[in-house]
Amino acid sequence: MGSDAGPSGSKGEIELAIFDIDGPVTHPESRKIEQPEILDLTLNFIAKNGYVAYNTGRASTIAHQRVISPLLSRALARGIDPEIVSRRISIFAEKGGVTSSWDDELGRWTHRVDPAAKVPAHLRSEVVHLLRSDHEFKTYIFHDSDKETMVSVEMRHETSEPAPVPVTVNVFKPIAERFAAEARQLARDRGYDNLEVDCTTIAVDVQRRGVGKDLGARLAFGWLHNLGKRVARVHCFGDSRSDVAMAVEARSVMSRWFADAGERVVYVHVGENLSIDGGFEVRSFPNMYGRGTVAYLRALS
Repeated sequence: MGSDAGPSGSKGEIELAIFDIDGPVTHPESRKIEQPEILDLTLNFIAKNGYVAYNTGRASTIAHQRVISPLLSRALARGIDPEIVSRRISIFAEKGGVTSSWDDELGRWTHRVDPAAKVPAHLRSEVVHLLRSDHEFKTYIFHDSDKETMVSVEMRHETSEPAPVPVTVNVFKPIAERFAAEARQLARDRGYDNLEVDCTTIAVDVQRRGVGKDLGARLAFGWLHNLGKRVARVHCFGDSRSDVAMAVEARSVMSRWFADAGERVVYVHVGENLSIDGGFEVRSFPNMYGRGTVAYLRALS
């Protein structure tokens, strides 16, 4: 896959929106699209010669169920051909380890797993055992069995107790950080120096070194390069520190073609308040999640 999507061999300028899913699109606690206006605003963005990449730690199946299916249903309700919308969308799931995109010749979505991104199966079993052997972990966290390359555990909607209570992001964070620390130690003890542990807003991911939101962004540019498109502006939406890598990568790619690359990349942050300085524009909507995404997309309309 090519890594450029610049002026050479391009057919008209386009804009690219790169979305993390949990937080910017679905609410981190309910995992649902609580701001349905996001669907219409995304379709409006696509209608104005925009392309959309969902760059997520989620499994591809979850991205399709929770985002792509509702988006295509909304397109159909508005009288828009879902295939036209599908041509403008790609999913880079599991932080670039899995790609799902529309194949015009086949008339369907394709699915590709990068074998180099897979975490060893026996380490997966040990991480799951770590979760189940600690009372606090198994009370607030569950294993995400949908993943094909990484090992992920995720914040429960509510505790696994006889009288369950809702689990919030603030409650989950210190527990997740302790789990991440123990998972890192487990990987080190087993001699895996090519693995890393990423603690996000609602999950902890044990992943191969090299996958990440920067890889997902790079693959998004490669997708558009293969379509012969010229990217003139990039909008990146995230809610955690690791999501900033999308904008860092986008600025790096755009700087190959534009002297004002930093002005052509926007990072839209909708999670907890962070200090972000990466040589690109930053728009912050602290703890607004989908509402922040809506506010930014409305301004583009």
